[in-house]
Amino acid sequence: MAERASRYLEQRGTTWHLRMRVPARYHAVEKRKLIKQSLYTDSKTEAEAIKGKIRQEILVELDRRLAGDKATADPSFDNVVALAKARGVAYRTSAELAAGPASELMGRLKKLMTEDPSATRQELISAELGGIDRPQVLISDLLREYEETNRARLSRKNDDQLRRWRNPYKRAINDLRSVLPNKQAVEITRQEALQLEAIYLDRVAEGEILAATANKRLGHLRTLVRAHCKRHQLIDNTSFENLSVSGGREPRKRKECSEAWILENILSPSLLSRTNSEIRDVLIIMSETGASPSEITGALPNHFRLNDPIPHIELRQEGRDLKNKYRVRDLVLTRPALEAARRHPEGFPRYRGKPGFSDAANGFLRENKLLPTPEHTVYSLRHAFQGRLRRAGGIDQFYQARMMGHDPKHVIKREVYGDDLTLEERMAVMNIIRLDTSEEERRKAKAALMGSTRS
Repeated sequence: MAERASRYLEQRGTTWHLRMRVPARYHAVEKRKLIKQSLYTDSKTEAEAIKGKIRQEILVELDRRLAGDKATADPSFDNVVALAKARGVAYRTSAELAAGPASELMGRLKKLMTEDPSATRQELISAELGGIDRPQVLISDLLREYEETNRARLSRKNDDQLRRWRNPYKRAINDLRSVLPNKQAVEITRQEALQLEAIYLDRVAEGEILAATANKRLGHLRTLVRAHCKRHQLIDNTSFENLSVSGGREPRKRKECSEAWILENILSPSLLSRTNSEIRDVLIIMSETGASPSEITGALPNHFRLNDPIPHIELRQEGRDLKNKYRVRDLVLTRPALEAARRHPEGFPRYRGKPGFSDAANGFLRENKLLPTPEHTVYSLRHAFQGRLRRAGGIDQFYQARMMGHDPKHVIKREVYGDDLTLEERMAVMNIIRLDTSEEERRKAKAALMGSTRS
């Protein structure tokens, strides 16, 4: 059931949108009476927090686009393009119009002669006849431009998440610049894109990178170039379309830690005593909830519901951006995880919104020879939790998916209806796989859950 909307908010499906009327003073440049823009969140609290910022950005943009005084006072490329768009035409430079169909040029001239027979409104002439050359956006500028275009979607990411979001694009751009000079993005040719693809193929064949890595970087470049063309109303540059690399070495299989290893090395108080308390207790919570390190360290103090009848940590889109909407969930805490959380009732500020946890935790475990093999990492605790859910038998796939923060539809291959798991249902699952109880207690918990599982 949709939540009750408030001013400027509208829920469509599970996602909240900004909904605002266009003031009459902007009707010259904005034909819509209502503007609706996704806020990319299913959290009403998050939507309330960012709606004002996004609304203000829209009003600023409408102010910039006002015909007459605005375009005359600041005849920048963006203003002229915005004015052309508001008038229902794609912006074309004079050179592009001259090279295009004569009918388009004549149609624009006829329109101008009707609206401005004395040719005194320079802003209309620029918008219709291409009075301003396109800005030179270099390959090195593509990410900055893409980030600006997606500022609403990125607004809930914290600084560390933005850094990690940018890094794959930066690596792809650096790879491209190793092949090309830093020229205008629109001038990238198909031959140059194929040259980069060939370099990736060599690196994959030599085992330097995985084919999946090469394909992700080609995909990032494709995304950046498409967005650039869309922003500047250019004919699509298809240089990176349909490029892919295959073969090479197989990706490493994700390793999981055994229950015996977790009991001996993570839930044993002595072995982790030599590292800092935040690393120690995040690892304990990971082992008993299956959450990722950043999900735990990013939780705010108000998300630690340790004195509730069923103690839990809320994972919410607040103060950070979770990987997707399915990662929003509650982590019920059994004894070891609850004790660890109670030692940090305000959360984990040392690593909240900051890089470094995985490197520090992996470094400690490797230096002290605590990891089962070189292929294991702290993330193996999350894989181990999923393995315990799978091997327990009798735990419904919907339950398994929601405990892990996965999309249930991808697991059960059909639409999912109804509410999410309750805290009671989550605790019932935990009682089957928790490591601090006997096999007999696990069997009883399993029988109880199987008798009450949703159909």
